[in-house]
Amino acid sequence: MFSTVLLSMTMCVLSACKSSAAAPKAQKETEAVIQVQKETEAATQEEKGKNKSSAKQDVARLSREPETSKEENEKGSIFDITEDKLNPNISDFLEDIDEEDRDALMSMAVDNAYSVNWPMLWIVVKRVNVDGKGFDGKKVHLDVEMSDEEAEYLLNDMSERFANRVSEYTNGLVNVEITTKLCDEVTYLDKDLCSLVPESFGEFADTFSDYNSVMCTARYADHEDPTLAQDWAGLAYPDVMDGNYSFSQIQTDSYLDSFENGALLAKFDDNPVPEEAYIHEWLHTFETFETIMWDCDGNPDDAEVYGYECKTHFGANGFYEYYKDLLNRDVWSEEKKDYLGMGDELWRTYAMLMDFVKGR
Repeated sequence: MFSTVLLSMTMCVLSACKSSAAAPKAQKETEAVIQVQKETEAATQEEKGKNKSSAKQDVARLSREPETSKEENEKGSIFDITEDKLNPNISDFLEDIDEEDRDALMSMAVDNAYSVNWPMLWIVVKRVNVDGKGFDGKKVHLDVEMSDEEAEYLLNDMSERFANRVSEYTNGLVNVEITTKLCDEVTYLDKDLCSLVPESFGEFADTFSDYNSVMCTARYADHEDPTLAQDWAGLAYPDVMDGNYSFSQIQTDSYLDSFENGALLAKFDDNPVPEEAYIHEWLHTFETFETIMWDCDGNPDDAEVYGYECKTHFGANGFYEYYKDLLNRDVWSEEKKDYLGMGDELWRTYAMLMDFVKGR
């Protein structure tokens, strides 16, 4: 019995020794865990601080930009180059900065393979009801309404054809993101050209700056009396609007008397690319940008100047091969010894600037 008690006491002493020995070890392990947690939290806070301080530099989704020291690159981000100077529009801004800055912007866009997503508002005006001028300069009252078929075709089919054709012609580089809008009626036109202007759309025009481009279509002559048609098929304004968006328009009836039988943008079999008139006017809006960045431009009106032939008997259309080459900067100018048009570098740079100025 004594030996049993002694053994029990011995075991208790040993157990107590083990417990007292394990306590400092457990405490040390706990302290180590706490220390690791503190170090992790400190590193996280430090990383957050870095991210916060660099957020200004990484504006407009340029966080992919390779990190460079100040010594390596004094102008390492779009914010460094633009500061607060992007006002009132991109073209004015580009004219104000030097060639080195423009080259830096282009290099930044190309090096980062900047995505060219181009938001466009596509408006079809169902009815024009306004006092204006005909192509002969005489005052007229225009009250012209599209047929439901024509409006449906232009709003849905034509917008889809346009976006798909631009993607096809640029090998998927340019993604035109179209938002369609049917406008029931306009009662105000530019008095000189008798054309749509942003003011024609009232308060709705306040939304135009959400897009890079606004494309409109309206009919200015009815089927029975085409004499009220204007002497232009389309008009385009570059990025001169305060909201940095281009504004273009097409009239469907230019010198023609029937949507079904050959209006400019209708479904005539002679032209496999009826959307080319829209591409033509849209290309006009890039001329200023091309000229500033490359000291040359590709005028959509000059197809025959550069040796392109009309592919249809219609005359007003049929230069879609020229427009394709302009979209890709593949039009050779013997006079300038250079290629004209947009192309990969300009597309990426323009898209980057538009996203930046609009806070995307």
